Amino acid sequence: MEKLKHLVLLWLAAFGCFWLYADNQSDKIDSLTQLIGQQSGRERIETLIQLSEIYRKISVDKSKEADSNAVAYANQEGLDSMKGIILLSMGKTASISGDYELALDYMNQAATLLKEANNNTELARTYVNMGLVYKNLADYSTSIKHFDLASDIATTHDLKDQEAAAAANRATVYFALGDYQKALIELNLSLELGRKTNKLYAEIEALLEIGRTYVDLEDYRTALIYFKQIDNSLSDRLDTRLLYIKGTVLAYTVYLNKELGSSENLLLLAEKAINIFSALGADEDIKKLREILWV
Repeated sequence: MEKLKHLVLLWLAAFGCFWLYADNQSDKIDSLTQLIGQQSGRERIETLIQLSEIYRKISVDKSKEADSNAVAYANQEGLDSMKGIILLSMGKTASISGDYELALDYMNQAATLLKEANNNTELARTYVNMGLVYKNLADYSTSIKHFDLASDIATTHDLKDQEAAAAANRATVYFALGDYQKALIELNLSLELGRKTNKLYAEIEALLEIGRTYVDLEDYRTALIYFKQIDNSLSDRLDTRLLYIKGTVLAYTVYLNKELGSSENLLLLAEKAINIFSALGADEDIKKLREILWV
């Protein structure tokens, strides 16, 4: 039974990793590609960076190509003020490819240029991304140092979204270190800041991670409180990512109620989750949920 329980929790951890990029990114790529030919100056570079970000999920080579096009255009037009942002994008792409040394090189260059340009938002974002690279290298103290640098800049310049991002990512380091209490402190800070920005994504993702933490701590009743908040906050008319989170929360709710010996509305909740996953084409998640029902 313990082995089955461990398997179920692994399945649940995998819920939320499926963002359905393949289904809806093609149209975005086509739209952005057409837009680039109609743009000039800063707008064109911003679109190339956005294109690189989308490609980063599906093709590192295409992401690198978009970054290179941004560099070439910035050099051609003398847009030196954009080079820090481009270097950050290049660093993210290098990190995704696993070349952490190159990623840090690009990001250090980006930080230097962004400081000179007084671009505090992107500078804070750069330090957050450097923190993630150091976390991937298991250099946790340096990782936290960079998240702290991002927090300091964000606090000074009232950048609550970046402050929330730094706190949320600091929590991931504490998870890696097994310090769940510190992780919860950071996640609750991220939740508080996310609510102040009035950005639904930030609030929902913080609630989801807090709920998952309580699942890891086997405090299922508290986890359900946070999952209930997410369910109540999300309608059925959502974009793909939020709708998938809603389905994920319902899947957690089904499993945790089973663990607590409560069968009330269990099949109804499972049916709602299956309908969501079916609408999104998430067939593997439907299979997982059905197996959870029979564990």
